[in-house]
Amino acid sequence: MAGNSSTFHQPLLDRLANELQPVRRLWPVRLRLSLLVALETTLLLLLHTFTSGIPDAASAFASSATIVVSLAVSLFASSLALREAVPGRGARLCEMTLLGCACVVAAITMTRDPLSQSALATSSAAESVRLIGWIALPAAFLFLAARRGVVLMPMRTGLLIAVTGLAFGVATDRFVALHDGAPCSNSSILSVGLVLLPFAILTARQWLDPRRVWDEAPSHGITAPIDSFWLSCRSTSPVWLTASLMLLIAIGTTRRSLAPASELDLAVDGYQRAITSFVPNVPSNSVAEVLTAYVEHGMPSYMWDFGPDGFKLVGGRLDHLPDGTPVSFTLFRKDRSGVMCVLRPISGFVAPMKAHDERNGMLFYRYRGYSVCLINLGNYGSFASLIVSPLPLRQFENLVVAAAH
Repeated sequence: MAGNSSTFHQPLLDRLANELQPVRRLWPVRLRLSLLVALETTLLLLLHTFTSGIPDAASAFASSATIVVSLAVSLFASSLALREAVPGRGARLCEMTLLGCACVVAAITMTRDPLSQSALATSSAAESVRLIGWIALPAAFLFLAARRGVVLMPMRTGLLIAVTGLAFGVATDRFVALHDGAPCSNSSILSVGLVLLPFAILTARQWLDPRRVWDEAPSHGITAPIDSFWLSCRSTSPVWLTASLMLLIAIGTTRRSLAPASELDLAVDGYQRAITSFVPNVPSNSVAEVLTAYVEHGMPSYMWDFGPDGFKLVGGRLDHLPDGTPVSFTLFRKDRSGVMCVLRPISGFVAPMKAHDERNGMLFYRYRGYSVCLINLGNYGSFASLIVSPLPLRQFENLVVAAAH
């Protein structure tokens, strides 16, 4: 029996001796984590260049606790996932418990986030695909980083990767929604999560199991093939290609949704200038007096009055656009907020192709961090009316609808 055992193991020993070579260097966990954070930061900065209307990234983070909490959960889960590839440094029970509590806090924060209550929150397939695109970046990185090590608990690693990706995806989705006001709905996020978690766990079980290579080896003689550089590239290229494709789709759809819209830019730029320096140039003792001045200068007898809602009339101003088109600006203020009404003639009404809510023929947008209402005044000739305010979209809609009545 001893002789048979020696005969059976001898080819394996000879094979190991012949193929003995230096082990691939595994970068420290902190270095790999830093690289992942750099990739995610680069993506957020790229998206920030599309959202030029948001003052700066710091104010964007301050306006949504969901972004901050989700990024913290993603960072913690990714550090645990990277440690799983180093035997003896896997996540401890107390760390997994802490991560679970953090996920609960993130979920509660997300449900209470004003963005979740946005009238533009959508459950469309396109938004779900975009969310998956944001998830693909950290998920692919962690799968490939873990595969270079020795994962003793592949299913737990898959769970950590799924949590990392989903948390980063939610943070990125909310970051973009600060600009266009159209976040992925909570129900869609839940659906994506329910699919992602088992998919990541099963994928890790098959792809990260250190015994997989030996299990797939022929039963006679030679065992698994040498894990050369080219073999590694060939085996991981589908992951990179799929993740890159999903990410490019997400970036492309986001760039289109955040493309400039001249009509909306006119309203937002006018409001931003008015906050710092608004000087009326028509009689502005009352709304009726402002309207009379507008009519005398060829504008239609159309005026909004937000006085019944507690807003005080600051005044009206007539101006001209660079092409000579006349335009009027009427500003109302209340506490630290304000509402501006813009009226201008147009040659043809074409609504911006962006996510919007429609109520009583009025189109409501969330654009550059502001709520904007666009109305086609066909009964007054070829004019467009725009109303802009920094108020949350749903509150802004209720204000405008009430003033219209």
